[in-house]
Amino acid sequence: MIFYLIIIIIIFTFFLERTLDFLNYSNLKNELPKELKDIYNKEKYKKSQEYEKINSRFGILQSIFSLFLILTVLFFDGFAVVDNFARTFTNNSILIALNILLL
Repeated sequence: MIFYLIIIIIIFTFFLERTLDFLNYSNLKNELPKELKDIYNKEKYKKSQEYEKINSRFGILQSIFSLFLILTVLFFDGFAVVDNFARTFTNNSILIALNILLL
């Protein structure tokens, strides 16, 4: 039961973050707002907006890959494999935790 709750939370968080990213992405404009015309360079603003669009696209790909990776690890007992591997080096629980972090 808890396993499925964790999966639901991970997937819900993913879709919530992608929705917020989409809203931010759709509101990016290359046109400099009136309030900033005297303060900010028009070309720099346009360049920063284009950079943000590219970063947003890359962030979406990165988050899809991360979601796939974490779900794969959860469904195929990847954490148990890493834990068993870390336990081959020592029986001390603190060192096991450090080994897992180093992996």
